[in-house]
Amino acid sequence: MNSARELSTQALQIARENNFKDSGAGVAAFEALLEAEVGNFGQARKRATASLALSHKRTNLPAIAVAFALAGDSKQAQGIVDELKRRYPVDTVANSVFIRSSTAGIRSR
Repeated sequence: MNSARELSTQALQIARENNFKDSGAGVAAFEALLEAEVGNFGQARKRATASLALSHKRTNLPAIAVAFALAGDSKQAQGIVDELKRRYPVDTVANSVFIRSSTAGIRSR
């Protein structure tokens, strides 16, 4: 995990330095999801928040919704789910995979 964090931090720094906000947001969202999966809920919420600070797009919102749900932050997860439904109503992956995963995580908490 430490090596993964270091590499992700480097990738995020490179994205920020080159003003690749969406790419950086995607990296931070993936980090959030990874941290949530291994039970590091505080880090997951921190990484998800960092991702949201960079971008609110299809590249990061689905993973953030799942990360917040897994980390027990149902209010944040539901807000992201609502945004995904509103902004991407016909996106099959967002609606069939990520939103369902997020709402299942919200209900299980």
